Amino acid sequence: MDTIAEDLQLSDEFASAISQPIGDVADEDELMKELEELEKNSANATAMELPDVPAGPITRARASRDKLRRMDTEMEELQKWAAAN
Repeated sequence: MDTIAEDLQLSDEFASAISQPIGDVADEDELMKELEELEKNSANATAMELPDVPAGPITRARASRDKLRRMDTEMEELQKWAAAN
């Protein structure tokens, strides 16, 4: 009977020992605060990399408009040529 009692006591000690965490136990609230801070810093870093948004109306550059006109003229000439042939 003594050996059974000793075995049960030893079993309880093992169960108790393996159920206890090893080392420091992390506080969940502290971890959440740290995560929020990391996310905030990450968002700030991403926002710093973004280019400035124009405040006024967006207009095409003159060279771009001239190129579009030239392309339109070339297209009209090509259509006239295709219609003639």
